[in-house]
Amino acid sequence: MQSNLVRTGFLLLLAVVFTAGLTFATVELPEVVDRLLQNQIATPGGDSHADTVARLKTELFMAHYHVRAIGYAAFFLLLGLIVLGFATRRTGLAALGAVGVMLPVFAQFAGVMFFLAGLGVLNAVWLPVLDVSYELQQWGRVIDAPGDLLRWLLGLVGIHSNWPVILFFIGTGILVFLLGVYAWLAARARGEGVADSLVYRLSRHPQYLGWILWTYGAYLLLQRMQYPRRSWGIGASLPWLISTMIIVAVALMEELHMRRRHGDAYDAYRRSAPFLIPVPHMVERIVGAPFRILFGKPQPEHGREVLAVVTLYTVLLMAISAFAYGGGLSGTVARLSSSEVRAERIAQLVTELRAAPDYHRRYALLRELEAFGQSAVTPLLGLLEGDDPGLRVMAAEALETLPSERAVPALTAALSLTACPEHLTLRRASARGTTSRSRAASFPVPAASSMAIRCSSKERF
Repeated sequence: MQSNLVRTGFLLLLAVVFTAGLTFATVELPEVVDRLLQNQIATPGGDSHADTVARLKTELFMAHYHVRAIGYAAFFLLLGLIVLGFATRRTGLAALGAVGVMLPVFAQFAGVMFFLAGLGVLNAVWLPVLDVSYELQQWGRVIDAPGDLLRWLLGLVGIHSNWPVILFFIGTGILVFLLGVYAWLAARARGEGVADSLVYRLSRHPQYLGWILWTYGAYLLLQRMQYPRRSWGIGASLPWLISTMIIVAVALMEELHMRRRHGDAYDAYRRSAPFLIPVPHMVERIVGAPFRILFGKPQPEHGREVLAVVTLYTVLLMAISAFAYGGGLSGTVARLSSSEVRAERIAQLVTELRAAPDYHRRYALLRELEAFGQSAVTPLLGLLEGDDPGLRVMAAEALETLPSERAVPALTAALSLTACPEHLTLRRASARGTTSRSRAASFPVPAASSMAIRCSSKERF
């Protein structure tokens, strides 16, 4: 009896030390590395893509340190690790690749404006995606749904703070991970081939579940903390989504290995415990419906089926992100709303745009405003004629996408701004919008060069 208590205490202590060490490393190590990199590598100051001059400095910096080549090499190396891990059934390699894919999430903690300064250098890993389109990162926004749902539920009982949601996911993730480590160690100490007791009765992969919950809490934390404004860099949602789906694939591959090794014993356990999260049977059937339709079976039985199902669900989640968070859903709601509701929401969006502290929040609000179509032209013209240079640029780019002759005079007027660096982006956006409208306009578009005003002495290049 006493020996059992001692063994239990020792295993619990070992699990606590391991979990605490991993948590400490993921919290403190990024800060240490960030300071080290900032002290060792000099970077241009300010926002990397704020204007033409900033973009030029950024490109020179990246060329000098071969950042693009290193980023592309790292990206494809991680993809190679993932493919090799699945091809050779060495899931550890695939899991390592999944962690590498998610590392740029920690770049969000870099307290600097330049997107490659300090820990922001991890953004380089996702340069292949950013070079295709900055908007591709919006394809991971579906992961906001669990946090939004929990906030809504708490709001029903009068709790409107974001911190309970953040602490719930972080705390639950750490606890589940700790219990999973302890249960796994206890099973190994008893010589059991299949860990099926304690927290393993609620989840067949509690360590993976704990990691997913903990990192999701960190993602929500990033959305609420105020960091310097950056107009470039990979957001946290898409890397988190891709990494999580790879971890799910790793878990499914491990189950195939356990079935081959333990046969009926593992099959019996698999039927008695949920894959990751305990959910009602109806929800489980709905989630598994696409796979059953395609393969005619409830679960994957071969490696190729694992890759197929994970790829399928990843594409589905990205499609939902593009529709629900990329303007598709908001556009549908906008078109179906009454005129009073539309006007109220448009006014609210304009107010939030003027008060938004960072580019990414403004970008999301502007996409929703664009979804109102012609109804958005008047407020966008108001933003174009306002005093905020950042909003003026974004409004000009938005008006480029809306077919309205009313936008031509305001876009033409914006071309008369000075040729100073801080105005070049606005003039370029206005020129694109004006040119695209000139075919329908009843007056000629003046040349930008003939309308440019000379810079004052301290504004000259």
